[in-house]
Amino acid sequence: MTQVSDRTMVMLKTALELEEKGQKYYQQAAETAKDELGRQIWKLLAGYEAEHIKKIHEIYESLRSGKPWSEDLASMAEAEDLGRLFYKIAEKQKEHIRADTSELEALGVGVDFESASVRFYQDHLIQAEDPLEKKFIEAIAAEERGHLNLLTDMRFYYTDPEGWLMEKERSGLDGV
Repeated sequence: MTQVSDRTMVMLKTALELEEKGQKYYQQAAETAKDELGRQIWKLLAGYEAEHIKKIHEIYESLRSGKPWSEDLASMAEAEDLGRLFYKIAEKQKEHIRADTSELEALGVGVDFESASVRFYQDHLIQAEDPLEKKFIEAIAAEERGHLNLLTDMRFYYTDPEGWLMEKERSGLDGV
């Protein structure tokens, strides 16, 4: 294996560990969430982490067997608009939201986790030499940024539901 391949393989193993930790945390958060909104969002995030685990494992095994990067390996499924999805779920649940300290703490941990994931992928994007490796890292980093934005939005919603709703409705009215 070349030096770049060694670096890539280490990055993929570390990424796999990060995604597995995230999935486990989100599954636990879903089990302890006190409202339906939290349960749905945590389960959604656990599902995304499971997809990432599957994809990273596929890439790792392919590269480990000596195959080069391919367009298929580098490609990710098109990401869902998590902001729009959260708005729909939150709008339905707004009468039942009563966030407590434990939920806000869970969101803080999730935000920290996703921030670290984004930094991890951004750091490795700088080191990547293969264009297809770069394409994959850019795609997964974009998904992690989407997760981070979702959790940040959720924390805003829990701490100030009326302010969150005003901001979201205003952005829909002024076209932003």
